Amino acid sequence: MTAIRSMLAALLIAMTMAPSVAGCALSCPAALLEGVLTRRGDELVVAHNDGFLERVDWAHSNHRVIERDGTLNVIDWLGVVRAREGEFVRMGGGEVETGVWGICGSFEVASPPP
Repeated sequence: MTAIRSMLAALLIAMTMAPSVAGCALSCPAALLEGVLTRRGDELVVAHNDGFLERVDWAHSNHRVIERDGTLNVIDWLGVVRAREGEFVRMGGGEVETGVWGICGSFEVASPPP
């Protein structure tokens, strides 16, 4: 019974981690984008404190944007809300095309810098 539990635990860990690293399988840019998630039409973009807006390819990291109760939310592949419109975020990755960020590595809601 213990061996079965160990195998199930290992399988669950593998299934949980696989989608998060799938977009980074070949390479992972080492840049960092910080800013506030801002609604632009039906998508969430990152508004940097310098005033520029960066579109995000959420599918690049197995995330997607949905609307709940009038607010856009970023959810992961399990349907868990990871970030909401108006929150300050930090995300690793780099531009996958001009003006479009591809998340690879870290993605977190954080406190804005002072």
